[in-house]
Amino acid sequence: MAISNKQVGLVLATVRRAKGMTQKAVADKTDLSVNFLSLVENGERGLSNEALNKVADVFGVPAEIILFLSGDGELNHKDKKVFQPLYQETVSVVRDMLGIGEQ
Repeated sequence: MAISNKQVGLVLATVRRAKGMTQKAVADKTDLSVNFLSLVENGERGLSNEALNKVADVFGVPAEIILFLSGDGELNHKDKKVFQPLYQETVSVVRDMLGIGEQ
C-alpha cells in the first residue's frame, strides 16, 4: 500500500474540519506555521514523524490512523481477494468513528 503526501494532506484537512478546527488553531497548538499546514493539506509538503504526531495529538487521533486512511488501498498480498473487503470495511468503520464519512 502506498501513501502519498497528497492523500495525507487530504486526510488531515478532512479530520481538521470534522474536529471544527482552523489551520490557525492547529498551528497554535503544534508550533507549526499556518503556511506549512496549508502546504501539507494541499499535498505540496510532507510531514516528519514528529510533525505528524503533533498534529495527530491535537486531533486526538493516533498518527497510525491518519496514515492508514491515507493509504491507496492497493494490497500486494497473495490473499488480496480476502483482505480487500476487510480493508475497505475497516476504512469505513474508522472514518465513521472519526465522523468524517467517505471522501
